[in-house]
Amino acid sequence: EAEDLAGSVGEASVTFTVETAGPEQPDASQPAPFPTTLVAVALIVSVVVVSFGLVVYFLRRKKRNAARRRLLPLFYLFCCCFQR
Repeated sequence: EAEDLAGSVGEASVTFTVETAGPEQPDASQPAPFPTTLVAVALIVSVVVVSFGLVVYFLRRKKRNAARRRLLPLFYLFCCCFQR
């Protein structure tokens, strides 16, 4: 029972329902969640690929430099012998 300022008394029942968005129908007013898992996987894959590339690069560089160091004394010997 309710009474207003004029003194009128009234009684009423109001029935209503609220629809909620289920998992199948996301609420359009809410922004989509940030894809944290996708970003984390992409970051890990990138780090692995770059690391692998650096390892291959430095191993090849080491082999190439080792071959040069072996040939360098022969080069100096060859140059010294033919300068006279």
